Amino acid sequence: MTSRADDTTTTDTRASALDWAERARVARHDTREQLRAGTTTLTEVLDRAGTDELVGELKLLWVLESLPGARKVDTRRTLGQLRLDEGARLRTLDAATRQLVEQTFDAATPARRPTRGGPR
Repeated sequence: MTSRADDTTTTDTRASALDWAERARVARHDTREQLRAGTTTLTEVLDRAGTDELVGELKLLWVLESLPGARKVDTRRTLGQLRLDEGARLRTLDAATRQLVEQTFDAATPARRPTRGGPR
């Protein structure tokens, strides 16, 4: 048998978890849209991961696939070649890994990447 105090704590905990989940969904959506639109950069997202708990929880692969022009297969292949865990959370990246990711993927943004097959 549970007491009313336990029920209240459970309700408060559940409400808190639901609030956190909603904020996380909004942060993921906003981050993806900003990356796709080019209004934020990979470097800016990685910087925010150090201070914003919700952005820090994003997975590396998910963020990289959100970059304009990113191809899922190419992104996974490149991460494999770099021996990076695609499921790594942004907050867990050390300085060397972060620099490697920035150098590899910032250089591949559409503005800097040559088009395949030239102009049509």
